[in-house]
Amino acid sequence: MLENAATTDSCPIGFRCVTYGSPYIGHCCRLRCPYGEPDLTQSCDSGAPEDQKCRPLTHFCFTVSEPGWKTSLCCPRPCRDPTPLYINGQCLSIAHRDDPCQTDQQCEGGITMSCVLGTCECRLGFHENNEDRFLTCEKTCTVEEVPVSDRCVPKVSLGDRCVTNKQCPNFSECRFGLCQCLCGFKPVDSIIGARCTNPDDPLSLNTILTGVEQIFGPKSRGP
Repeated sequence: MLENAATTDSCPIGFRCVTYGSPYIGHCCRLRCPYGEPDLTQSCDSGAPEDQKCRPLTHFCFTVSEPGWKTSLCCPRPCRDPTPLYINGQCLSIAHRDDPCQTDQQCEGGITMSCVLGTCECRLGFHENNEDRFLTCEKTCTVEEVPVSDRCVPKVSLGDRCVTNKQCPNFSECRFGLCQCLCGFKPVDSIIGARCTNPDDPLSLNTILTGVEQIFGPKSRGP
């Protein structure tokens, strides 16, 4: 994505309006990366959602500027698989936990791991995670929190603000910044708080809890 481009620029994404003459005549000129083509779906804006930011392992933000105008392109690094990382003038491979390495940045960007004696290991404050596709490390958080990159964020209730699906209760997801029920599920109040239930599954825990409430009444409110 392009940042800070002029609002009057009617050229398509990836182009810059250049004018000359009097009266002005405009032409759309393509913005180019030093290597390859820009990824126009990724943003160099620090405030962009994590899944839309320019991927630092394989891309970098290339600044294009003129007097009174500046923008950034998400450009590919000059290296390709199996050594896609361009670090200090070298093309290196991406390394996961317990893989051989030469520099911290090889270890999945060096955020959760560092290169110790030639091997990627978890940094202090992070622990091993074997549930992903590759062996990795994640932030060590309390039971009321979930790890997101190098920080902990609190678990939240249905309808609360969120940044990742992991924050949300069962059968819900983080959609448009709020925890909302998955498609096919509906929100209900229960003795354990608001949750999502599948009305078409009579054997689901949520449906059973709903049935119990119908028999014994809603959660008590005290004397």
